Amino acid sequence: MQSVHHFHLHPPLSSCHEGNADCRDDALQTRTNEVTDALRRTTQTMQTELERSVLSVQMLGQSSVPSLLRLQ
Repeated sequence: MQSVHHFHLHPPLSSCHEGNADCRDDALQTRTNEVTDALRRTTQTMQTELERSVLSVQMLGQSSVPSLLRLQ
């Protein structure tokens, strides 16, 4: 079963007071971390699906060999 990830919306970077570089830096770092985490989850999901696909192809190949041998 697939898991669903919920993302929290943050106020825009422009909501930081002008001149408050720390606020903007923190907000940018938070968003950067969120994107990185999302990419990691996506990569893991893709890896899992690839492994499942390879296993399916292997199983199909193994089940087809006896059938093909009987036809000869």
